[in-house]
Amino acid sequence: MGGRVKGNILFMTLMFLLVSTILVSLGIKLGMSHLRIVANSQAHDEAVNAAQQVIDQIINQPTSATLDPIANPGAYPQTFTVDADKDGVNDYSVLVARPVCEGFRELDSSSVGYQTYAVQWDFQATVTDTRTGTQVITHQGIRVLTKDSDPCS
Repeated sequence: MGGRVKGNILFMTLMFLLVSTILVSLGIKLGMSHLRIVANSQAHDEAVNAAQQVIDQIINQPTSATLDPIANPGAYPQTFTVDADKDGVNDYSVLVARPVCEGFRELDSSSVGYQTYAVQWDFQATVTDTRTGTQVITHQGIRVLTKDSDPCS
């Protein structure tokens, strides 16, 4: 009877070891899956930030001629590079497509003596991560004031 008890204890110990190994393996697999999700989310956010940085750079240029694709049709598409971590290596390539006029409306400007229009532009930026090749497309709406009565043509 002593040998049978020893065999049962050995069997139970091996089963416990097997179950423990399976649980540890599943825990590691789940942890790696979560790590990939977080890394993808971070890469997406960094790419969107790179696009926003470039669009802000375009918007804040001193002349509206570079912003206005009607006045400067040869300016688009434009490609920019962004060094996100400031290590001297370009991390992202940002392609800004020709902005699309989404429409315009007349503003009440009787106090200034001339008619003013608010033009809504849509900027599309395609960001490519130069390390992984991952792409993100983002849009930014911009309203510009103008005296032109037909700013979208």
